[in-house]
Amino acid sequence: VRQHCLQLWTTLVQQKKIPVRQYIRAFELGLDRLRDSACAVRKDAVTLIMHMVLNNPYFVVDSTRTQFEERQKDAEIKLTELREVLDKLNKNIKGQQKTKEEKSESEDDDEDSGAEVDEMNVDDNQKKPTEENNNLNEDESLQETLDRVKLEEQIMRIEEIVTLYKDGLRFMDLIEQANRHVVNLFNSPTLADCKQAVDFFVNLRHYRLVLPNIEQSLRLMFSLIWSVDKSICEAITQAFVKIYFDVAPTVPVA
Repeated sequence: VRQHCLQLWTTLVQQKKIPVRQYIRAFELGLDRLRDSACAVRKDAVTLIMHMVLNNPYFVVDSTRTQFEERQKDAEIKLTELREVLDKLNKNIKGQQKTKEEKSESEDDDEDSGAEVDEMNVDDNQKKPTEENNNLNEDESLQETLDRVKLEEQIMRIEEIVTLYKDGLRFMDLIEQANRHVVNLFNSPTLADCKQAVDFFVNLRHYRLVLPNIEQSLRLMFSLIWSVDKSICEAITQAFVKIYFDVAPTVPVA
């Protein structure tokens, strides 16, 4: 059951059908299974994690953690500025509404006290300026409302960007955890574990800028060239050629 579940997740990853918000949770699922007691389950867990890195929605092969942190910081600064502008706009709108209400109440009181006297004296020429002012105030209020809506939409977009950067950094941290677990498979008594670990680092060779600790893992992997098992020696030799001389696509064929 565990193995079949991991295989289903891998298929969804390859078809890019996992929502971004669920991506990290799915990765953690594979991360947990790296310590499974069954070799077949560990193999599928490594495969899932490998494909999730290769198809991740957060960064590309030439991204670096420093770039991510700088972009996140810039987005957070922009978000703070927009929120301050929105707060000022909301305060301005509330102040105008309060002034308008007070003015309306004052006018109602004046009309009630002198309604009989003013009714005979007010003509159309005196009413026109009041109507024009009301129309102008309504136009200004409508424009401020539109400005507020645009600001709120912009803030929502920036918030999504900030969340994406945070998730991307979290994803990098999880990959480092996976890296440590997969490295341990080099010491596994099971040959399949070792070969799967080699395949993992070969396919992630282009992400050395994003994950600098992979270089150390590669050095540990190459030390297996002295293994007494000929199949492991051959796998390490092929891995060396692919990592340093092959320019094939980064995403392996399923």
